[in-house]
Amino acid sequence: MRGLSLLAAIVVLQLIPDLATATPPPRSLPLFAPVAQQEAGLRVMAESMTVDCSGLPDKPCNVRLAQSLRCTQDGRCQTPLIVPTGMKLSLDSPDGQATLTPTLRGPVLTFSGGPTKQVTLTVNGELTAEQLRTSDGLFVPAVKSRHLLLSNYQTEAWTRLQLRPAPPRIRATTYRLTLSVRFPAAWSLATHTGRHLEPHPEGSVERELPNAPSVVHVRAIEPQVSDGPWTGGPVIGLGGMLERKEFRARLGYEFGIPSWLLFGLFVDTNFHSDVVIAPHVVAGLPTLAFLPLSLSVGVGAAIRVTGEPEAGVRFLTTLQLLAVGLNATFDVYPARSGDILETTISALIMF
Repeated sequence: MRGLSLLAAIVVLQLIPDLATATPPPRSLPLFAPVAQQEAGLRVMAESMTVDCSGLPDKPCNVRLAQSLRCTQDGRCQTPLIVPTGMKLSLDSPDGQATLTPTLRGPVLTFSGGPTKQVTLTVNGELTAEQLRTSDGLFVPAVKSRHLLLSNYQTEAWTRLQLRPAPPRIRATTYRLTLSVRFPAAWSLATHTGRHLEPHPEGSVERELPNAPSVVHVRAIEPQVSDGPWTGGPVIGLGGMLERKEFRARLGYEFGIPSWLLFGLFVDTNFHSDVVIAPHVVAGLPTLAFLPLSLSVGVGAAIRVTGEPEAGVRFLTTLQLLAVGLNATFDVYPARSGDILETTISALIMF
């Protein structure tokens, strides 16, 4: 039993990082971070945001954020900028009155010499699939939660972006945002530019928004991918039978079709006089990403192949925490003349 506990601890420690990264924050793509006392006279005339992820997952997303600005007052306009990590910022100032100055906190855009002509700031860069994939959702299916180490089942991969246009207080009266987002057609794409999430069945959206919100939310879900139905893993258990007051060991394998319904074959033995073969089917609840507890119940057959062979019905339930489970099994042998029930309590480790 001590060896099983040590093995379970090792497996759990291997799985904790996988669950800890299940729900990182969405990728945020701002360009401006205006400071109130520095933005007097600064006006954003127009803005465009283009995110082309049509080549995912093999090719990175191409990102282009552009803003056209003017300084509308005499004197000087100034604002700090935020440039997303790994992206390149450029300035197009026809009259040379706008400059970019690097600082420890990031670049600062400065207009000098009174009202200026329109200038354009552009950010270009790439985002890989690994940078964009933020979450596998709130739930981990039963087949994955029971066999985190070996199961090849892959859940839906979520991509979440927050596109942050210029704040409304510095937008010109003629301001418009041009939004272009493209993902593979098979992906589920939706944007939130108002009061509700709007789906885009073709995997792309292009539109102009004269009254753009402070944050444009983009959500894309990659279709579920699996190497096949044979996804699952082995199970090892140690425990005891209550009626006979004897040690029991369990060895088996189970797989899921679909992700919440698991089929398995267990062999229970006391290592000297009793062997029971037990095929079963189990329905398992998904595990919450932030609370890795799961409950499953199932039914199957219990076939004793030693001594006097007999067949019965098996009922089983398991409460699981990560790779470790507490299982209760109830075998009913209706053909017996005496006690027809055998109850086994086991600690399980799943791979």
